Amino acid sequence: MLRMATDADVQGPLITGLRAHVPDLDLLLSNDFLPQGREDCEVLSWAANAGRVLLTFDRNTMTDATYNMIAVCMPEEEIADRVVVYLPFRG
Repeated sequence: MLRMATDADVQGPLITGLRAHVPDLDLLLSNDFLPQGREDCEVLSWAANAGRVLLTFDRNTMTDATYNMIAVCMPEEEIADRVVVYLPFRG
């Protein structure tokens, strides 16, 4: 099963709903592991080091941090032949 983590802006009803629909969901909350107010790059690094996909609503700054992290931290061999899909929630 996909291992996930949440950014600080993902809370409440979404987490409750995910856990209700998928009781064995492997989901960690960044707020339980990182001090409040961490930079986006630190949250991304934490999730990556934990082998987790990060759920976030932060389209303003997290997107830039993600692109910068991929460009700087990932060797070409690691992303070759992979598909990355960005699905913004437009609710």
